[in-house]
Amino acid sequence: MKTLCYLRPYNKDQLLTFTKFLRPQDHIKIFCEHSLVDQTNLPEIYYQNLKKNLNINNIIDFNKSEIQEIITRCRLLRNIEKKQAIKHLISMALAIKEVLKIEKPNYLIMQTVDNYISDLMHRYCKKNTIKFIGMVGTPFNNYFRVTSQGEANFNKQAKNSIDKKIFKNMLNRSYVPNFNKKSVVNPKKSVFIRWIRNSIKIPFFFLKKIFSFDYYNYHYWQNLIVTKSNFNLFFPTDPGRNDWENNLNFKSRYNLYIPLQMYPEATIDYACQDIKYVDYYKNLFLFIKKNHNKFNIFIKEHPNIMALRPASFYKSIKNDKRITVIPTYENSNYILEKIDCTLVWTGTVGFDSLIRGVPVISFCKPYYASGSRFMTIKQETQTSKIYKHIKKFYKKKITLSEQKKIFKYVSRQLYKGHFKYHGDWSSNNKNDLKDIKQMANSIKNL
Repeated sequence: MKTLCYLRPYNKDQLLTFTKFLRPQDHIKIFCEHSLVDQTNLPEIYYQNLKKNLNINNIIDFNKSEIQEIITRCRLLRNIEKKQAIKHLISMALAIKEVLKIEKPNYLIMQTVDNYISDLMHRYCKKNTIKFIGMVGTPFNNYFRVTSQGEANFNKQAKNSIDKKIFKNMLNRSYVPNFNKKSVVNPKKSVFIRWIRNSIKIPFFFLKKIFSFDYYNYHYWQNLIVTKSNFNLFFPTDPGRNDWENNLNFKSRYNLYIPLQMYPEATIDYACQDIKYVDYYKNLFLFIKKNHNKFNIFIKEHPNIMALRPASFYKSIKNDKRITVIPTYENSNYILEKIDCTLVWTGTVGFDSLIRGVPVISFCKPYYASGSRFMTIKQETQTSKIYKHIKKFYKKKITLSEQKKIFKYVSRQLYKGHFKYHGDWSSNNKNDLKDIKQMANSIKNL
């Protein structure tokens, strides 16, 4: 048996160790666009293809609408000239196809799909009946999910009983997922570090592209584009206002809460089923434009993202009289006690809302979407329909039975194990090794 593992230099040890624990008997090879770690010649074939005069007629595996979707979902390809995007997509697609033909793998393992390369790999796996395993962390501390593009997949070995400890923690107002803890403990320091890092990344990735002899490396290229778009010349200040609760008093309109999500990010780019709603900022402001006279709209920045958006965005929401911006580090669960409905794409606050009885509307269907309090909408959805959904549950307290049902839908998708992000995993850390082994043991039967 052969297993290919898609990773990057900064998480090589983590994902390779995981793969070895999961498939100890297999011949394992690294399969990625980084020539420093790749073991399949993928980068070399890709660059050879770029030199050829390839066009859309050279690829028969995907039709025009599929190609457009791959471009739209990728944070790199959608931000470069379309002719160039198609050239890189075709060159990489044919390179991946050639490697898979040569290697003939039984498994392909990676984090969840988050770019056009892993998207192509996932699509070719489906065409060639190669077992694809994608992983993602969750807001449920010490649990992860197996998913390709954010979709709900159920753990056949999951216990019928709900983990009472997690259930109780999630209902606690002060509960914070592990990935948010650093930001919440020292907010100003976290924002300052993000601001400095983002500024440094611009010259770093510019030079990396030039001197790495890997000019079209996806990781370097997309980081340069994203960091430049998020550049803030001056230290960004919180756009929120401390007196936000004063604007809850307009009894004639429902209070609608929009917790902001990270963008670009796989949770929108790939977990959003309709590509129309992948353009996050466009759809956010379009919704505000259409509905600011019908709802009291409250917006709050994500605590892990403050300083990682375009400077114009913060200026825009701070000065926008149509909305009320809540301070970034206000307790989100406290906010849910004050509002009538939550709008999300796929964000965790949607789940926090549901188990507290707050109706949720979304342009997507996130993995936790279940129960009658959740409703999928479109930009064209009539306000009266949204009002009807909110009114149905207005001040209607959620029962313990309903909470357990909502939680059980999610808990059946969870696997035991702490999936560490941000490249801070270490093979020298006993706890990290224990976690990764536990993760591998959790999905042995997939």
